[in-house]
Amino acid sequence: MFKSGQALLVVLLMLGVALTIGISIASRSTTEVEISTTQQEAARALEAAETGIEKALGGVVVGNVVDQPVDTNPIDTYSVNVQTVAGLQQLVSRTYLVGGDIATFNIEDIPSTVGPGTPTPTPNEGPGGPNARVRVCWGEAGVSSAVEVSLLSRQNPNPKDYFVRRWAYDPDGSRRGSNNFMAPPVATPNPTMCPRPDSGGSFRYYAEPVIGKVATKPLYLQVRTLYNGETPQQVGVSTVNGSPCGGAGWCWFFPMQGKTITAVGVAGQVTKRLQVTESFADPWPIFADVIFSGSGSVGHSN
Repeated sequence: MFKSGQALLVVLLMLGVALTIGISIASRSTTEVEISTTQQEAARALEAAETGIEKALGGVVVGNVVDQPVDTNPIDTYSVNVQTVAGLQQLVSRTYLVGGDIATFNIEDIPSTVGPGTPTPTPNEGPGGPNARVRVCWGEAGVSSAVEVSLLSRQNPNPKDYFVRRWAYDPDGSRRGSNNFMAPPVATPNPTMCPRPDSGGSFRYYAEPVIGKVATKPLYLQVRTLYNGETPQQVGVSTVNGSPCGGAGWCWFFPMQGKTITAVGVAGQVTKRLQVTESFADPWPIFADVIFSGSGSVGHSN
């Protein structure tokens, strides 16, 4: 038989074990509740951010709003920030293009600026002038791709007449003998001519079609990549100016390309952020069908 002191020790030991198990179970239950609550709040915060995006795309929300209650759960909120993609001198395609894909850039109503004391370049080199140019940039290291550049424009004196012009460039001399493309000015990377602000590098090739010779009223510029197969690549376009912007120089800018909508949803202690780009609709399908149909491609001089 146990002595009274031994019995007390056993009881205390058993109580200690039971208390430890109880605390462990309670702690685990509390943790599971916290995880479940966080997961629920994360789902609600994401739903709140999606609500902000949908309302901005649908025109219900115009401009920027802060801490708007969600209709289905007013304790959750969303904030929306809308920024226009405009006033830039360089644009990079939002998506990566495989062989045959097309990137569209809006060049209608091109804004320009003239420095103090500088004569306006229009109607010669400036936007809409006969010598207006745009620089098209493409190419990644290790892939010798080509591009087709197409311009949709209206021509005076009849603004109802639409015209299409195409330029084709291929850095591979062995292919140019059969595809009749033009050679780009250089075949080596040039950070000055085609820098890539997104990566700090540069595109490998560039060309400068003179869009002013064929377009009184330029509308859209489309760039299609060729010979890069399933290797995704971006393309870029930039303005070609008579002199550096600022000071006594003049320069022109790309018009609005769309809107970047950022929505932040908040539920409890959780915040979720979503961002989408609302771009203009591409030109009518007949535009691409007319330009890119047929078995061959034709190169044009400037």
